[in-house]
Amino acid sequence: MDEQQLEWEKSLPASVWDNFDIGKITNAGFKLEYVRPEIEGDKLIEEIDAEDIESEIEYWKNAVVCYVLGAYPPFSVLNSYLQRIWGKHGIDKIAMLKNGIVVVRFDTEAGKTEVIQEGIFHFDNNPLIVKAWNVEMDFSKDELSTVPIWVRLPGLEFKYRSAKGLSKIGSLIGKPLMVDKNTEKKVGLHFARLLVEVKIGEQFLEVVYFKNEKGVIVEQKVTYDWKPTVCKECNKYGHTRENCRRNKEKEVKQVRENNVNKDEGNPSNRGVQTGNLTQNEVQEQIEGRKQNESGKEIENKRKEVGIGQKQGGGWNQPQNHASVPIVIKDVVAVANTFKALEGEEKGAGSQENVGSKSSLNLRDG
Repeated sequence: MDEQQLEWEKSLPASVWDNFDIGKITNAGFKLEYVRPEIEGDKLIEEIDAEDIESEIEYWKNAVVCYVLGAYPPFSVLNSYLQRIWGKHGIDKIAMLKNGIVVVRFDTEAGKTEVIQEGIFHFDNNPLIVKAWNVEMDFSKDELSTVPIWVRLPGLEFKYRSAKGLSKIGSLIGKPLMVDKNTEKKVGLHFARLLVEVKIGEQFLEVVYFKNEKGVIVEQKVTYDWKPTVCKECNKYGHTRENCRRNKEKEVKQVRENNVNKDEGNPSNRGVQTGNLTQNEVQEQIEGRKQNESGKEIENKRKEVGIGQKQGGGWNQPQNHASVPIVIKDVVAVANTFKALEGEEKGAGSQENVGSKSSLNLRDG
């Protein structure tokens, strides 16, 4: 230890906490200790090595990070939803981070893997993006520009379904992460199915090409269980142009402008009288006119389903849009393209478990 560091430590004032017994505090966590830092120039530097973070990596390895693409539901509602759809896998805790990102830790690594393999769930018609936690992950939603999606390689010859073969083919689409259980166990042989992380906004290839063991170029078709929805109005993801807030604001503005210069002989302005109406009232008239013109009202359909609509200032409990895999021997069909479950053979009665409510309580609040 050099003289400069000794002088710095001597300059530290004595603390009234030096002889404090932390054991007397009933709600205290683990005890900390003073670790002498290094001095580099005018900065104090501490070095944290792999051994220091080993315990935390071990603790969080059973966690997934998830968020609803295109929405920020209240934590209480999202918490209940996750408990209902994933409770059967053994949830240890659910915690909300910034920007609507939620961390869910499971009791076992198997529970985490099962959740990832289940595919895509939807909350209020918006996809629930799920990623396995890793030590390099940045919890900034703006920077989560990639999503994991299940892709299928229909008709892929058996000889190419090794770990290396699927890794190379998957790398033509994005970053391959894992295969589903049917592909691993070599059942459901109509297609190989793998989870691939892709960048949002990039083109989704319908065909990829690889060179086989004989040097021949093979063309392979690619299908997707789900693709991110992009709004053509605001270029954001998770909603369509029809549901875009910016588009609705433009419609309201246009109606107000038409009202100012309203021409009684112009049929396009009939039935919409703005006056001193509020923006919400103008929007209701716009929606009413659209309903009369089309004979169909999207909002009526959503009310019939009763998923995620705000009524009376609150959120309805979202329903599980996850489909139940229909298994006939080795053939797997997905009943809802928005929820792509892995093609795993399940026993009788397994359908009742999908989306069932869980009575589990959080262990750590």
